[in-house]
Amino acid sequence: MLRVGAVRLRLYDVRGRLVTTLIDAPLAEGDYETTWRRTDERGARVPAGVYFARLDGAGGTSTRKLVVGH
Repeated sequence: MLRVGAVRLRLYDVRGRLVTTLIDAPLAEGDYETTWRRTDERGARVPAGVYFARLDGAGGTSTRKLVVGH
């Protein structure tokens, strides 16, 4: 039986402000993939720069740095 748990993937700018939430749903264990179209919560395009992806789930929290070019 696969375990299902709440998963949240959010992107933040270098000042720690929330840019967008890519995933906020209960998911079964497994591998997943998503695409960020470089937009914020309102659908506006965000500039090139450094962002941080934070993944929260039953297994803990993981943060990765993203460098977005032009």
